[in-house]
Amino acid sequence: MISPIQTIAIVGLGNVGSQLAKAFDNLAIPIQQVYNRNHSIAEALANEINAQAVTSLSEIKTDLCIIAVADDAIETVIHQIPKSVKIAYTSGGVKLQDLERKENIGVFYPLQSFSKGRTINLFEVPFFIEATDIDFAQQLFDLAWKISRKVQFVDSEQRRKIHLAAVFINNFVNHQIYIAEKLANTYKFDKALLYPLLRETIEKAIENGAYDSQTGPAKRNDKSVIEAQTNLLSGNDKAIYELITKSIIETYHDKL
Repeated sequence: MISPIQTIAIVGLGNVGSQLAKAFDNLAIPIQQVYNRNHSIAEALANEINAQAVTSLSEIKTDLCIIAVADDAIETVIHQIPKSVKIAYTSGGVKLQDLERKENIGVFYPLQSFSKGRTINLFEVPFFIEATDIDFAQQLFDLAWKISRKVQFVDSEQRRKIHLAAVFINNFVNHQIYIAEKLANTYKFDKALLYPLLRETIEKAIENGAYDSQTGPAKRNDKSVIEAQTNLLSGNDKAIYELITKSIIETYHDKL
């Protein structure tokens, strides 16, 4: 039988790290140590969850250290943690094979957008697990299963593809909402008028699939409306409108 992870440290207390720490703490899974570049943030969270706020990564001595830092910083952080400590990072885009460390290294990737001030129900969040060692991968799976019921083993290449799709559905969609809100400000109407449409758009896409839910002038290839709307835009907003319109027309061209 594979022994469970007993003690955990979390490095990086931004949106992901802090929510994981609190989720584990709420389920009486103790976080023993925390680290953040801004030590005052580490101290504040440590006081909240009864952990130790370490000032150096070399002080970490837990069974597992979860690294929740920017992708570009993962390798640097790993080099500073004792080799006796097992490490799992939370990135969707960094391949396990590309890291210099080959032992006691794994992935603990939650597929969700985390933001300050918003609490996520992690039981509904998919977690993707990978490790260089089968037993360590199982330990990470069992740990994730304590806070989520949507845990899967996924290799680095598939995880990167899932992350790519997530960028489209989260980051790009959010940016288009920002453009719509900016247009509301420009043309002096209440942006809240758009939110019932936004909710219906998302709910319908989830229920019926995005392909079957598509509506609008681009799907109809309504050239007069498209031209009129294009003329209201400029710069990047115009370029985005034209590119997405082109993509929609090409997606549904056989139905025109």
